[in-house]
Amino acid sequence: MNSEHQLTLDELFEVIPSVVMMRYSSESGTAEKCIKIIRQLFGVLRHNGVEYITDVTTDLLDDFYWMATRKKGFKEPSSTTAASRQWGVRSLFLILVDMGLWDGIDISGPTISREQGRTTRPMTEAEINQIQVMTHNVLVPTGEELLLALALCGASASEIAVVCTQDIDIDARVIQLWGESERTNPIDDWSLGVMDEAVMRIPDSTPMVVRPDLPIQRAAHTVTVRLNRLIQQAGLSSSAEFELTGVSIRLGAARKVFESEGLEAAAIFLGNQSLDATARALRYDWWAQN
Repeated sequence: MNSEHQLTLDELFEVIPSVVMMRYSSESGTAEKCIKIIRQLFGVLRHNGVEYITDVTTDLLDDFYWMATRKKGFKEPSSTTAASRQWGVRSLFLILVDMGLWDGIDISGPTISREQGRTTRPMTEAEINQIQVMTHNVLVPTGEELLLALALCGASASEIAVVCTQDIDIDARVIQLWGESERTNPIDDWSLGVMDEAVMRIPDSTPMVVRPDLPIQRAAHTVTVRLNRLIQQAGLSSSAEFELTGVSIRLGAARKVFESEGLEAAAIFLGNQSLDATARALRYDWWAQN
């Protein structure tokens, strides 16, 4: 399609809501949910400089599906949230096909499983080792090795986004994390080697893994997407019962802390205020042990 004869995203959104309202029942709330998702999508696309719908790519849509939520410090979305966003995107493109504004090619990506009963599980030591090898054995460094190292220090996506060189003490082997629960965490041997090289080349006050001009919301989202891609690139996948996502990395590191120092130490490592929440995250039935 020639961009001279197509509608911009702003022009499209002037007509899309009314079409959605005709397609879905307003009583069930489906229409409002679909419009909300499309509005969010268009906002993300505009942020990425997209003017026409034909400039949208599968990668951009994947970023949108797994965009960090704004609940409690920009948490990684569940597969249910990602699947809902994908449903909204597919609804949009079906409407565009009906309007003659899309050629019918599906760029929405593989269907995201909506598993209501699944929770994120900690990564095993073998899986962590697999990702460490993958991020290390690259011809051109991409920064993913440092991203992995920060996650292994127990940092969440929003905490990783603001880590600067000055927050890392190589000699003391600790890192200062700034989040809902400010804390100082230990640095493991592998991550220490990665950070030792990084602190020598990155200015003190500059975020280590994201662009300094990114708002915290966008920076946390960027980190979330990159962590999820690490899982995919390593060839790791979820099971029928549990999800394996970027947050599994920090949970895997916390599991090691738990095994060596106990549940309270693991909660502090993760910045959790609740021992119950920490036990659930680490798949540990601590009530059965008492």
